[in-house]
Amino acid sequence: MGHTNRWRLGDRVWAPWEPDFLYPGTVVYVGKRGLVIEYDDGDEGYVPESTLRPLQIQVGSQVQVRRDPDVNRYYWAEVLVVDGEMVRVRYSEDDSEETLPVGRIRIPRVLLRLPREQEEALAALWKPGDRVLAPWEPHFLYPGTIREIASGIALIDYDDGDVGPVALAELFPLHLEVGMRVQARRERFEKVYEPATLTAVHENSVTVRYDSDDSEDELDIAYLRLPRETL
Repeated sequence: MGHTNRWRLGDRVWAPWEPDFLYPGTVVYVGKRGLVIEYDDGDEGYVPESTLRPLQIQVGSQVQVRRDPDVNRYYWAEVLVVDGEMVRVRYSEDDSEETLPVGRIRIPRVLLRLPREQEEALAALWKPGDRVLAPWEPHFLYPGTIREIASGIALIDYDDGDVGPVALAELFPLHLEVGMRVQARRERFEKVYEPATLTAVHENSVTVRYDSDDSEDELDIAYLRLPRETL
């Protein structure tokens, strides 16, 4: 990805420190291949530009909070009030409330959770074992299977072997059609994807035609990903 100047020094962002969650931090270096983030808890790390989000929190969203700022343990809570970088939350486990700095909050990597009523409506649409397309990174969806659902989050077993939590609102049924635009791994053991078009859909595999040379290739669904704009 080229340098887009989307982020500037001093910007406040949500940034990954581990695969499953985003943490608040500040941009302290902007380079052509990524940015350096100084996290609110004192850590510092180099991250790809595409993994960042503006530091915004919506009232009614579900987040995770460190109740004790000196202990690295997080609890689910609902956002009640946002006043600059101070946030008032209600904890799910005991309905108690607290006002705290955003530095004690983290959010799921994929999406801020929805209000409880919306989560319950979405949960009725899915069940463990359902085949889905789910995000692993911001711009692409990957095939996987729901392992379990809890508190508006589905744990996904991705076909390529990865495992991760995804908000229910980010899931799509695994439905592939001839003519659909996809990206495919021509070399199975390298995570390098090439633009292609589906030319046939089988039970557990597909046939694609690569844009680069018009060659066709039958491969397992695990070696596909779909741009979000495809759906």
